Amino acid sequence: MSRTTLLLIGLVLAARGAEAQRQTREVTRVADGVYAEIYSEMKMDPVQSNSLIIIGDDGVCVVDAHYTPSAARETIATIKKLTHLPVRYVVTTHWHDDHIFGNQEYQKAFPGVQFVAQQETRSSMVARALEHQQSLAKFYEGAVPRIETRLAKNIDRDGKPLSPADRAEYQMVLPVYRDFLADIVTVKIVLPTITFDREITLHLGQREVRVMSFGPGNTKGDAVIFLPQERIAAVGDLIVYPVPFIFGGFPVSWGKVIDSVKALNPTVIMPGHGPLMHDFGYVDQVSGLLQSMASQVKDAVGKGLSLEDTRKAVDLTRYHDLLVQGDSSREGTYDASILQSGLESAYKEAKGLQDLD
Repeated sequence: MSRTTLLLIGLVLAARGAEAQRQTREVTRVADGVYAEIYSEMKMDPVQSNSLIIIGDDGVCVVDAHYTPSAARETIATIKKLTHLPVRYVVTTHWHDDHIFGNQEYQKAFPGVQFVAQQETRSSMVARALEHQQSLAKFYEGAVPRIETRLAKNIDRDGKPLSPADRAEYQMVLPVYRDFLADIVTVKIVLPTITFDREITLHLGQREVRVMSFGPGNTKGDAVIFLPQERIAAVGDLIVYPVPFIFGGFPVSWGKVIDSVKALNPTVIMPGHGPLMHDFGYVDQVSGLLQSMASQVKDAVGKGLSLEDTRKAVDLTRYHDLLVQGDSSREGTYDASILQSGLESAYKEAKGLQDLD
């Protein structure tokens, strides 16, 4: 299954039986001229990514453009309240839908804006982004009328009367799904115009923005954005709170990438999803999970175990308890991201099958 499908499954399972809600956004001043747009914990699709707004002397750099055009327009409205300067760069941390589908709005609002990404990210966008957008549109084009029919007829998928819980769930998700469908069908894929291999430095007058790649992690082309003077790092989905997103990816080398991020010694870390972090507490939990997963899977592969037998042999209970923290709404994401996709990715990587992005 695709990363999009797995994420949808995880979030549907997370929402079922829990109090799901739309995400809320908050803009926080992190340093002089630097603002983090942080979205609340995801309970259901759509899942918006965080954005970092960096205002320099002669322009603005934005890190990640959200999942939907409407969310990008909200960020653009915020930027225009903060400064009269144009957005000169939009930096993409990786190619996944929820970080790139808002690109078109920056292109509309700021003629001449450049889109910056690691070269593997551009390749992945060329190969997969349109397919993902079409897949999402198809899913919601089916889901919306299906839910409308079930509510109108008061029947479940088996033709039986809806339970109060199922009816409440359908009523909760329907307006969210309608809005997302209206948004997602308008997406036009906007590709990076500037690519790099290991590192590129952007200049906003006197403000320096370093954009680096430390190797395969969440994807082949993860970018870490670092402001050396302020010691602020935006790391995309290398770090996601409260449960990591390991939908594909490279768990074996991912931990080494996190070590490289830590070596920058940032005082503020903005994850792809989740709150700002001011220490390495949660980062070390993610690193520990990846290292434990990689080590146990490597042992299982060395013994000739199949993928299913490897799933049975690997014990990540400690990390389940640390990440889920007894919150039932996180169970679906943990199962889809880590037990299903994550372990499969580690297994394939251990066997030398590298095309996991």
